[in-house]
Parts: sequence; structure tokens; C-alpha cells
Amino acid sequence: MNLLSQLLSDTGNISMMRALSLICVLTATGIAIHAISAGSDLNATAILCSTFLGAGIGGKIAQKSFEVKDVN
Repeated sequence: MNLLSQLLSDTGNISMMRALSLICVLTATGIAIHAISAGSDLNATAILCSTFLGAGIGGKIAQKSFEVKDVN
């Protein structure tokens, strides 16, 4: 649990954006593994996984661009 809290926090407080990104990436990974093992349509699976990855990683990138930079 200590490793997980270190991944999700920067200053000791858990970042909800990091948690959301981790959940989206793990969900996409789980869907991909399940679809490959079940032998389902990989084109539809790629679109679904891209949606989750885009939401998780894209949200984090958007957050970085809107954060106020501290110049001190």
C-alpha cells in the first residue's frame, strides 16, 4: 500500500487526477487482456481501450497545461 500511495501522491496528499489516470490505464489493460483471451473483435477493443487511455492520459496532460506555475 505504501508503493501505491507514493505513486498517487506528490506531497503526501493523494492526487485524484493521478488516481483517475491509474484507474483508466488499468481498466484499458484489463479490457485488452480479456478481449484477447476471449477472442473478440480487436478493432472494437482497440477503440474502447483508446478511449480509456485518452481519458486517463489526456486528462493528466490537460491538467498540466492549466496549472498555475509558481515562479518563486
